[in-house]
Amino acid sequence: SVFAMRQIASPLAAIITLIGCVLYLLLLLLNKYELRKRHRRVDASSYRLSRTYQLRENVMIIHILGPAFLLCIPAFAFRAVYIFLPETFEFYRSLSVSMFDLWISLL
Repeated sequence: SVFAMRQIASPLAAIITLIGCVLYLLLLLLNKYELRKRHRRVDASSYRLSRTYQLRENVMIIHILGPAFLLCIPAFAFRAVYIFLPETFEFYRSLSVSMFDLWISLL
């Protein structure tokens, strides 16, 4: 429905999702950097097995969650179609609302 479209795909939600994507990428890069740095350094005094496993687990989980950000894109695209098309294209606007509802229900 249009109410759900206004609430779920609001500009605030888009900004929060964008910030989440940026933080996701930064965290992924930081964890990969730390993991590479640990593999390069052979100093036994600074090596901790638990830290290495934690970094590997972080990278694995971040890779699993990565596609979740891509799944948000169609909802914002359907909202943009609804908002930016003139009212003379009522069929396409209604179709975008229906596709938005379908997409949200599938997620």
